[in-house]
Amino acid sequence: MKCTSCNKEVTDNYVRFKCPSCGHEIIRCQDCRERASRYVCPECGFEGP
Repeated sequence: MKCTSCNKEVTDNYVRFKCPSCGHEIIRCQDCRERASRYVCPECGFEGP
């Protein structure tokens, strides 16, 4: 699996949730969550913090 924000391979300390707009799975690594890095849903283009 890869982080949606930074594209880094993740194996632990990550979260998975559904895009608020389309339901596509978003994966975020701990670093991106702590920095509140932006992500863009690859399915619908929704942007989140």
